Amino acid sequence: MALSASFIARRFGQAPAVTGFAYKVRAGAKVWRGGMLGVDSSGNLVPVNTVAALAVAFVGIADRDYDNSAGASASGDKVSALKGAFLLTVPSATASNINATVYASDDNTFTLTAGSNLAIGTLAGFDGAQTIVKLLGS
Repeated sequence: MALSASFIARRFGQAPAVTGFAYKVRAGAKVWRGGMLGVDSSGNLVPVNTVAALAVAFVGIADRDYDNSAGASASGDKVSALKGAFLLTVPSATASNINATVYASDDNTFTLTAGSNLAIGTLAGFDGAQTIVKLLGS
């Protein structure tokens, strides 16, 4: 289910040397801390959700909330897109899916099915009931 409030994504292991890059938020977009982020063709952040078709590439997890939903142009402030391995819930994932591509259908819903979903990383392992996903570019 898509986020409607901030979410603190739990990092697994050490943060990579480069933990993320900062981007302007697209006009009309709102991102939530902990949500999956993509960039549009102009390089502006968009949440991976109902505007997923706008996201041409996955860039990471939002480090904070930012509301540019009333903005007429890309925000002046920037939001960092975090990289690394995070504990996320990928329903029906099993040990046989380790190294499989993980996709997001919105900013907080994950699947092993490509379809029209955006690739976000690979399934690296398990920690209890949660999967460890190594994000693309980490």
